[in-house]
Amino acid sequence: MKRIVEQRLSPQYVSVHATDLKTRAYLLGVDEKRADIFDKLNFLLDNDIEIHAQVVLCPTINDGVQLEKTLRDLAARYPKIISTAVVPVALTRYNTDERLTRVTPEFCRRTIGEVEKLQKEFRKNLGVTFAFLGDEIYIKAGLPIPSRQHYGNYPQIEDGVGMIRSFTNSFEKLLKKLAKKSEPEAVATGFSFKSANVRTHRLAIVPKIPNFKLQIPNSLHGTILTGEMFAPILTEQIEKVNFLIGSRLKVRAVPNLYFGGDVAVAGLLTGKDYLAVKDKIEGDFVVIPKHTIKSDEPILLDGMNFDELKAQFDVPVYDFDTEDLLKFILNGNS
Repeated sequence: MKRIVEQRLSPQYVSVHATDLKTRAYLLGVDEKRADIFDKLNFLLDNDIEIHAQVVLCPTINDGVQLEKTLRDLAARYPKIISTAVVPVALTRYNTDERLTRVTPEFCRRTIGEVEKLQKEFRKNLGVTFAFLGDEIYIKAGLPIPSRQHYGNYPQIEDGVGMIRSFTNSFEKLLKKLAKKSEPEAVATGFSFKSANVRTHRLAIVPKIPNFKLQIPNSLHGTILTGEMFAPILTEQIEKVNFLIGSRLKVRAVPNLYFGGDVAVAGLLTGKDYLAVKDKIEGDFVVIPKHTIKSDEPILLDGMNFDELKAQFDVPVYDFDTEDLLKFILNGNS
């Protein structure tokens, strides 16, 4: 911790999980003395190290009243504690901890209702939302992702907070650019866009004329692989691209066989998971999420080298983030 202060490594991302001492000790399986995090937090804060906090939400352990206490305790230290992300626990097929139970849609809906009251209070008193729920909570609840304004500057996007809102807004811009490529033809045909409620996670742009397509040379034909949670959202956006430019892009949800259980996010997919859907690939190329590969070396979570993975596919394999994918589509693979 001294090195953090000496080298001014700010901000720091800190796993808090609970501020109640007994709850945190129980959750971590340590004694209360070791579970006490506030001495460490206060040391960092007193030395002007800013913090983004994280809570992994475990039903019946640190939810409900305990979650409210945690968020209030952390918000009391704003602005040095800049934000808090609340993400649901995901149980793998290896889980043997009987204390941990699955996150259900009902649990997610209840949590959203409870946290929204606190968010409203924080916005009134602090001027920011401060406490952000992970996208998976809204998806599992079957409720819409909040608007762009809700997330501010996306302080917790690396924890899956606001990622879907950011993605769909980026796709809205892409569709407008694609339409602009053939703007004269679009105007002549009467093609235009109308906006829908951006509160929803659906892209708030839909074409008015169902038969109109903007024909762009070198239309793409390939498969985009992603996690089971994100696949329906990505499919919706890609279908709009296909409709506009006549491309044949296919989204394929990849089950997480490596971790199993509740794990359905794209970021935890492995080389073996991708190979398990190899025979379902359509088209001339495959796209996998860039963040499934380590940032400092071309290795996936199961230890498979990216070159090894590519060698086992019959078509090129590209590792793209959202920006890469948007550029790839916009340029028509040229």
